[in-house]
Amino acid sequence: MAPLDPHNTAYYTVYYTVQGNQHSFRIRVEPTFSPADIGPEIEQLFGNLDDNLYATTIDFVTFNANGSDVSVPVTTSADGLTFGSGAGTTLTEPQYIDFVGRSSGGRRVKFTIYGINDLGGDFRIGATEFASVTAVLAQLAAAEGAWLAIDGLQPIWKQYANTGLNSYWQRQQRG
Repeated sequence: MAPLDPHNTAYYTVYYTVQGNQHSFRIRVEPTFSPADIGPEIEQLFGNLDDNLYATTIDFVTFNANGSDVSVPVTTSADGLTFGSGAGTTLTEPQYIDFVGRSSGGRRVKFTIYGINDLGGDFRIGATEFASVTAVLAQLAAAEGAWLAIDGLQPIWKQYANTGLNSYWQRQQRG
């Protein structure tokens, strides 16, 4: 399958800080999905994960229109909100959770959230193992116009979340 232009869809990039490090992820959306629409999606996502996050702050959000490589800062209801609790340690900085899906067009979609405070028993959390994962998967399944794959189609999300330790952040700890 030929790769698609990364700017094939409109998308928002969410910047957040956890354990002193700023991270980001994209939410691909239909072109009519406004900043007023994306704020509640971000709030719901982090609210669903709240019990399983170290203290996390939503810094800001940017928007890229379909076909554009220009990011424009936008104001959303999620800006400045905090979720989770606890500071974690340098050993927990590489911990993440990610959610994976695939569109009917065959395109894979994934997003990663750092600052997870529980990796589960085998680095995979089933849909019913953690209430937070159950809630996020329900949010993704119910989404209309957001959380799209790169081909602009609504994905079918895997009924689990992967957890792990990111090797880049592990190397950062080694100095």
